[in-house]
Amino acid sequence: MVGLKQSNVFGVASPLLRKVRAAIPVTDAEREALEALERGGTPFPGQTRIVTDGAAYRGIGIIQGGWVLRSKALSDGRRQVINFGLPGDVLCLDALTFDRAYCDFWTIGRAVVTWRSVSEFEQLYQTYPRLAFAIRRLAVQEEAMLSERLLSVGRRSAIESVSHLLLELWHRLRLAGLAGEHAFPMPLSQEIIGDALGLSTVHVNRTVKVLEREGLIRVDRRRPRSIVVLDAPKVEHLAGFKRDYLDLAALPGTEIATRLRANA
Repeated sequence: MVGLKQSNVFGVASPLLRKVRAAIPVTDAEREALEALERGGTPFPGQTRIVTDGAAYRGIGIIQGGWVLRSKALSDGRRQVINFGLPGDVLCLDALTFDRAYCDFWTIGRAVVTWRSVSEFEQLYQTYPRLAFAIRRLAVQEEAMLSERLLSVGRRSAIESVSHLLLELWHRLRLAGLAGEHAFPMPLSQEIIGDALGLSTVHVNRTVKVLEREGLIRVDRRRPRSIVVLDAPKVEHLAGFKRDYLDLAALPGTEIATRLRANA
């Protein structure tokens, strides 16, 4: 159960708490509220659809372990992977506004997700407005990631797109305390990467081999599979990657964040 043990490997009890702390300083009361919110995770097998497009939302989810993908599919089965949920990410925040899901959520490997009702999140927001602000910043960050994904699908070359996605996942995992200085877990198949970037599996395979041959990355194919970034500056230059959109402290709303920090 690789995904479920990642936080233990890197000594991180709560990836969500770590992410929130990247946005605002957290008081003891806020930390306890987040810990209570995360209790009672539900385990799911790999390749399980945990939210169905068009179905009523079951609540708002917090990923405790494992990876989850969000996708839309056509009637003939062709799909577009929209984004990836990692430990500490909050799923289905749209349930605060919409009654029904507008996409599917699938586990990639085995995963644990804690589900909370909309009313529980509304109560959290009312009692701890600073936490509401921090969680909102996570949603803003996802919007920024979707902009980058659209650029990859529409305009970046295959090697730019694959490199950009790998760097993004690496930095997101580092933010949650789930990746090292040079290596990160990689449970995604080449088919899933292709579905996210609009590339064929063959094209993804060739692109990864080019990155390896050029000495930019190394794929450790032992289980659990991981990727080692051998030359981060060169990969970032190749992808045109700028990590600012992943920095929770640098997202829009800096003036508000400063006031919240002052009131901590």
